[in-house]
Amino acid sequence: MSSFSSNVISDLNKIIESLADKSIHRSLVLDPQKNFIRSSKLGIVETVRFILGSGPSTLKNELRNFCKDTKISVSSSAMVQSRAKLKENLFYFLLDSLNQKYPYKKTFKGYKLIAVDGSKINIPYNPDDVSTFHNGKRKTDNTQGKGYNQVHLSAAYDVLNSRFIDAMIKGIRQYDERIQMMQLVSRNENDKTIWIADRGYEGANLIENLKQKTKFIIRAKDINGGNGIITGLDIPESELDKDIDLIFTNYNRKEYQKQKSKYKIIQKSQEFDFLNEDTHFYNTTWRILRFKLKNNYEVLITNLERDVFSCEDIKYIYGLRWNIEIAFNYLKHDINVINFKSRKKEFIIQEILAKLVMYNLCSIINTYLESQRKQKMKKKLLHKINFSNAIHLIMDVFFKTKRKGGIPPNLDIQIINDTSPIRKGRSFVRSPHPQNYTASNYRIY
Repeated sequence: MSSFSSNVISDLNKIIESLADKSIHRSLVLDPQKNFIRSSKLGIVETVRFILGSGPSTLKNELRNFCKDTKISVSSSAMVQSRAKLKENLFYFLLDSLNQKYPYKKTFKGYKLIAVDGSKINIPYNPDDVSTFHNGKRKTDNTQGKGYNQVHLSAAYDVLNSRFIDAMIKGIRQYDERIQMMQLVSRNENDKTIWIADRGYEGANLIENLKQKTKFIIRAKDINGGNGIITGLDIPESELDKDIDLIFTNYNRKEYQKQKSKYKIIQKSQEFDFLNEDTHFYNTTWRILRFKLKNNYEVLITNLERDVFSCEDIKYIYGLRWNIEIAFNYLKHDINVINFKSRKKEFIIQEILAKLVMYNLCSIINTYLESQRKQKMKKKLLHKINFSNAIHLIMDVFFKTKRKGGIPPNLDIQIINDTSPIRKGRSFVRSPHPQNYTASNYRIY
């Protein structure tokens, strides 16, 4: 008996199996003349399926589980050699292919809502990798603490359809969130898209570049936030929705310094694509919203038309940005973008991108089944499918698809029946903790 979840898993498997076609994988492997041209028990299909579905255990244990109930046996070294033949863009191909197979349907006033945010991911300790190594904080006696290695994931996430559409991964010493957001926008240009970003992305150069290409909402520091982008502007200490005219200049003169409410001076060290040796003034207009939230004010900068998008609309759209934070939490702790099976940065990037594909697989299934469940809901209390448990169940089934038993016919029922109550109004205080690497030497072979 066919079910929706089994259909989605089967469709992903078909996309993976298409990689065996030389005309498709030619651009996805390092050497198309030599890589995966012969019949082997560990071909490109098996290698990719293993990277996608492997869990948090050691490489040897995961390989043992992967080959269970089959007559083949794969060594750790064989898997390492096989995955070394894959290009990074193979996983972008999988991500795009799955998204195209199940296109986005939900929009807001005809617009897709795409949030961009970043997340730092700890990787195994390697002080020789300059691009990912961080020295760490100094101790109280001023001695240098032990460092750690990290990569930075910048992701574009559809907050209405709950799936990742694109991502970029850089070493902690290489990334620039604003530049990466601009690149993500350029790679996914669409006239009917609103891009949403948090406070760390506020910057005149990014805002003006976005205005040339798309619609956006970016949170900024408040007028009392110190060195924020709107500091010094003629903005009252109250709620407002106002168009503010600005003049950017690269002249650092007293006459402009004294008129902070009108002029924004671009220093030589700052990047601003619209000023140069011949152009010294750049005029622009920003729509700025300032509204009270509990005990403080929040500020949003946007280029959305006031006659189409009210202040409440914009607040609602920005509030949906939190969905990408929730997605990162599932990605790290349920999809398992924490423990890696290699020290090589190239392999780690493979695994991160592979887990984005798996998140989308689980989210597509969860979104559809949740809509079906709501139509038949009889419980008095509001419930929702336990997405965390659904992820583990789906990934386990995906990993076993090609083995004895295949996909269980009642997978949809298992997912729908595992629900948890929705408790509205709950909030938790964030407890910051120092960054450190995840010790994983015992896991890598």
